[in-house]
Amino acid sequence: MNAELLKRLIRSHRRNDETGFADAAEQLIVAERRQGHVRLADDLAAALRETPGPARRAREQIATVHELPRSKTEGASLLDTVAPSRGLDDIVLAPETEVRITRFLREFAHRDRLAEHGLPPNRKLLFHGPPGNGKTLCAAVVAGELGLPLHYVRFDSLIASYLGETSANLRRVFDHARHRPGVLFFDEVDAIARSRSDRDDVGELKRVVNSFLQMLDGDASEGPVIAATNHESALDDAIWRRFDDVVWFPMPDEAQLHEYLRRRFRSVRTHGLTVEDAAAKCRGLCLSDVARITTDALKTMVLDGEAALTGALFGAAVDRHQDARSRRRTTP
Repeated sequence: MNAELLKRLIRSHRRNDETGFADAAEQLIVAERRQGHVRLADDLAAALRETPGPARRAREQIATVHELPRSKTEGASLLDTVAPSRGLDDIVLAPETEVRITRFLREFAHRDRLAEHGLPPNRKLLFHGPPGNGKTLCAAVVAGELGLPLHYVRFDSLIASYLGETSANLRRVFDHARHRPGVLFFDEVDAIARSRSDRDDVGELKRVVNSFLQMLDGDASEGPVIAATNHESALDDAIWRRFDDVVWFPMPDEAQLHEYLRRRFRSVRTHGLTVEDAAAKCRGLCLSDVARITTDALKTMVLDGEAALTGALFGAAVDRHQDARSRRRTTP
């Protein structure tokens, strides 16, 4: 039986993460069926069906108990709300970043104890750093570790063409978060928080920044607020002061690459390919690129009917990725 999936089941149970438990159980059933343990897989599936369905309950609660806020003029949803399913085991962070995230989770989990001493927990985080190194995934991890839904703000609906409507949409988002606790996540927050000294910005966008600052100051929701950006230099100076902690997500070093690839290769048979070899081929790449390369190599292994992931397969995947990158740079 898959040891890693069993560990995930136990961790999910201890965190009271029903969605994570159900997802791990379903993956375990698939894994056992693939190994030919059909009767065991059927028994596990039957046992899972006997419960009311924890993953389904979580998703139904998100979908039906509280209707998502919508733009008044266009009717589009301003949020995508996702059930918690990620944990710290699903992400590889730089040591300093992991310390900051772990401290945040600890403070939030013990906020009542802090309140007894008149100490507020950190609740607002600003993630910044080069793209592809885990900022968005980490927001989902925070939600999963706290057992809260992730409220992902949709800027395509939030930013409106009508005067004042964007600020009104922001208000609807914060009002929803106050009544429906979760992790409120503003990805690519520079879309609404650009420097007010930017001469290219029109007056309406500057008013949106003012509104955003005021709503961050007056936010009375119980859940965390997380914002992320790849363009920290574009942010208004006042934005940085509205967050309790600012967390840097750097490009991965050798140790991070080794850990990420070790986890990906853990359940894969390899031949003529070590973690060190793969990390050397991926040096200088962000983690999302490494993830794509690894997945590409594994898909090729399966499609070609290979019994193991070889250095040649992995190297070919790296070459395809590098070729695609060079074509993007040269395309006018």
